[in-house]
Amino acid sequence: MHKEIIEFLDQLNSEYLELHQKYENFFRESYMWDHSKDEEYAQSQIELENWKSNWKNSQKVSFFIQKLQESKTDQDLLRRLQHRKYFFSLHQIPEEAKPLKEKIIKFENDLQKRQAEISTWYEDLDGNFVKASRSKMTMIMRTEKEEKIRKSCFESIQKIAKIFVKDLIQLTKRKNEFAQKLGYKNFYEYKAQTEERMSSEEIFKLFDELYDKISPKFQKIRELEKNMPWLRKPRNFGYMMSGDFTKQEDPYFLLETIIDKRWKSYTALGIDYQSAVMKLDLLERKGKYDNGFCHQPLPTSFKNGKKISWQTNFTCNAIYGQVGAGNITWVTLFHEWGHAAHFSNMEQKDVILNTEYPPQWVAWAETQSMFLDTMFSSIERKMRYATSLEGEKYPFDLYEKKVRKLHILSGLGMLSIASVVKFEEILYTTKEENLTEDFVLDLAKELSSKYFDYSEQSLRILTVPHIYSRSSSAYYHGYGMAELGLQQIRDYFYDKDGFIVDNPNVSKILTKGRNLGSSKGYNDLLQTIIWENLSPNAFIKKVLQTEEEVIQTAKKRRAKVKSVPVFKGKVNLNAKIYLVDGKKQISNNIEHSWEEMNQKRGEYIKKD
Repeated sequence: MHKEIIEFLDQLNSEYLELHQKYENFFRESYMWDHSKDEEYAQSQIELENWKSNWKNSQKVSFFIQKLQESKTDQDLLRRLQHRKYFFSLHQIPEEAKPLKEKIIKFENDLQKRQAEISTWYEDLDGNFVKASRSKMTMIMRTEKEEKIRKSCFESIQKIAKIFVKDLIQLTKRKNEFAQKLGYKNFYEYKAQTEERMSSEEIFKLFDELYDKISPKFQKIRELEKNMPWLRKPRNFGYMMSGDFTKQEDPYFLLETIIDKRWKSYTALGIDYQSAVMKLDLLERKGKYDNGFCHQPLPTSFKNGKKISWQTNFTCNAIYGQVGAGNITWVTLFHEWGHAAHFSNMEQKDVILNTEYPPQWVAWAETQSMFLDTMFSSIERKMRYATSLEGEKYPFDLYEKKVRKLHILSGLGMLSIASVVKFEEILYTTKEENLTEDFVLDLAKELSSKYFDYSEQSLRILTVPHIYSRSSSAYYHGYGMAELGLQQIRDYFYDKDGFIVDNPNVSKILTKGRNLGSSKGYNDLLQTIIWENLSPNAFIKKVLQTEEEVIQTAKKRRAKVKSVPVFKGKVNLNAKIYLVDGKKQISNNIEHSWEEMNQKRGEYIKKD
């Protein structure tokens, strides 16, 4: 029986890996450059989903569980089978629901193709129409001094937001119908229970409470507007509050140097990517998906007890020459490399526990990624790694000026997340007959007023790409929950060691949680590394700090990091890295040294 069970589990791993890799390869082609294979992409997704819902495999797992329980032998095998049982339970689909799921998959793929093909532009001061992506226009609104151009970008984004509302309504109806066929009251409830092991009401209550704690800050912003006319207009807010800082910081976060400094920072942290093969597609181009992501076509697996090297693809949309692009790219890459550090260190024998998909917690996966992008934003890291081409280090007085002006906004990023959660809560709980274009547009405008306190209505919620995909819709709460958890983790390291940047203990401790894959729940995983359950307290405490408290804390942490030796060793991430631009190969660290790879990338983006 023991041998038979092992062979069965090995067979399941092999079958899943084959289907998963096929799907992920088509996914990358479709999202990155080639929609000619969208039918194959949809079919590969259907095949993978059908395998996950295979009731015969589920029945066989239950049979083996019963036999092991009767014999009271081999608890390790029993646990593996129980994880399999839970996995299959998440994906069981009645036969009558399968055609609907296939329709949803094909509809989404067609929608993604149409979204990628759309052309967008803004009007410059001379009346010329300038082609620009949504990402670029968003950055222009943060940095462009001419209000006419900012207004044109805002209006263009508003137009983009309206284009796919009918599609969103159609998707919402179909996803709700699908969830109801599975016994859930709506799609959000289905996602909450299968991906977070929570009820949707628990999630909604958490974000309503966060709104109540943070929203009083709007009054202080309204007071600022007395001396900053039109501040609360969506096209003005980012520029008037932080546009100058974006320009002042730009020389310290250049695209030319981003790769080299990240390698050193990760090596100093002790991050080990476990012999991974990584493809980094970092530059914006027409037809490419307009959001960063990290996917693994080959998750961690084992063969005859030996770990098989995993593979990952990740992307962002760097725009060379655009003010502020370097900073945004740095944050995005730190985020995606956090995902990669998580994925590469999953150590479960069953591959279904080593992926970003259920039973993986959305919140836990995002905690891993957001921990690194938050570390990037810290003053300690900026002062150690952020330098201009002339070698000038990031100045502390610039940080202090930012705090004194922008700390008033602390916590508003959480409200941005909460706005999407509330939008999808209402979207999926509204009666089908009431889901009209006017209803959805009015809802987006109403929530932009409530959660951003704009003086002019905005449709920015409808530009969030996550809401148009089955896998990433009813998902955004994961970023907010991760924000809470990562603040607890940060406090743990500051209390224990006094610093995070270049602290090898960080990776040692985080790896304990990473190794567990999705074999445990969020609180159990958090307990594994810091002995705490998820709580909003650390986050709220940070948000409610005074400016002076923030500055004094930064000074203490800066002083502590100064006592930490600067990393001067060789870069070693234990990974094979390929820098690409779609199908074009730019460089890699197999044929070239780290320095040569970085140099070739710098030359490529300037030439391109």
